[in-house]
Amino acid sequence: MERVAHEQHGRIEELSDELSRKDQEIEGLMQALDEEEKELEVLENKSNDLEQMLQEKEFALRSLEVFRTKALTKLATIVDKFDDLHSLSESLLAEVENLQSQLQERDSEISLLRQ
Repeated sequence: MERVAHEQHGRIEELSDELSRKDQEIEGLMQALDEEEKELEVLENKSNDLEQMLQEKEFALRSLEVFRTKALTKLATIVDKFDDLHSLSESLLAEVENLQSQLQERDSEISLLRQ
């Protein structure tokens, strides 16, 4: 009987040691889980920050596209007006050349008449 009690006592010690190891393993796993949860929270915060930044960049891009469209419209208007002015300048230059030619002809006529 003493031997059985001694064996049972040994078995109880083995089981206690095993239970203690399992408790330590569980504690280690719980700490690892806590660290993973903290890392996950950091990553979620970073993801949210990046999502917010993306939304801000998309808004800025849309604003720039609107500005670009307006600028291109103004530029097209300016180019059209410049083309009109260029055409008018060419017409005026042709008219000036014509008038200079007429003036030279009249000067020549006047010179002939004076002689």
